[in-house]
Amino acid sequence: MRIFLDTNILIDLLEARGEFTQNALKVASMVINNGDELLLSDLSVVNACYIERKSLGNRGFIATFSAIRDCFEIISMGAPAIDSALTANWNDFEDAMQYFAALNANADIIVTRNKKDFATSEISVVTPLEYIEGKIK
Repeated sequence: MRIFLDTNILIDLLEARGEFTQNALKVASMVINNGDELLLSDLSVVNACYIERKSLGNRGFIATFSAIRDCFEIISMGAPAIDSALTANWNDFEDAMQYFAALNANADIIVTRNKKDFATSEISVVTPLEYIEGKIK
């Protein structure tokens, strides 16, 4: 299976956010242990870089994002995702771009803490806890 992580899950992996971080780590571990593929959009990586660069310092930044690059398939959004998001009439343009990147990459599941913003998704959308508990539609 191809499991797409929304930006908020990547940030949870990188930040010390208590239960959010624990659940994000558990999801990533489960995906890898199941032999499934972890997907991230290039936009998620850019957003996380912006947030994390100062706190990690240059060496920490390079080490952290090299590890992310090794563990995840990075999906390029490109014009198709942007064009689809522009015409999709979603409330949140960034979430629409994430969705169409996942759709174009043939993702089977999107993991996010923001399920309401993916209400019209044709892809199964679950929270980290739902993924951990196997509550996948």
